[in-house]
Amino acid sequence: MPCEKCGFALKKNSKICPNCKTLVGIKKNSTEQAVSRGKIIKEGELYARSSIVYGIMSIFVVIAGVIIGIVSIYFGIKGYKRLKSVDKPVKFAVIGIVIGSFGFILWVYLLIFALPGFLETIRNSNY
Repeated sequence: MPCEKCGFALKKNSKICPNCKTLVGIKKNSTEQAVSRGKIIKEGELYARSSIVYGIMSIFVVIAGVIIGIVSIYFGIKGYKRLKSVDKPVKFAVIGIVIGSFGFILWVYLLIFALPGFLETIRNSNY
């Protein structure tokens, strides 16, 4: 049986679509649908904005920026999926993913290329 919202093939006794998180087989009144939609929008916006904050932190926090960048990307993807499922703008989620990716790549680059040279300089110094 396909999901009513996204068309994903569901198992026989599924209550929630694993693809779009829509309740399946339960008739909800319009008030319950609005509350559910509002909750999804709030969660999606929270994840998206958190992604931006963590993305900015990932740029400025030394070494831990790699981990914070991963968290930023994760939250951005979660926010993107939630907002996309209710047809809301996803720009904040995308911005968070981009900033988090930049912070992650920045620190990985510095750890791989700059840190060994820096440690070698310290080792060879006359202090």
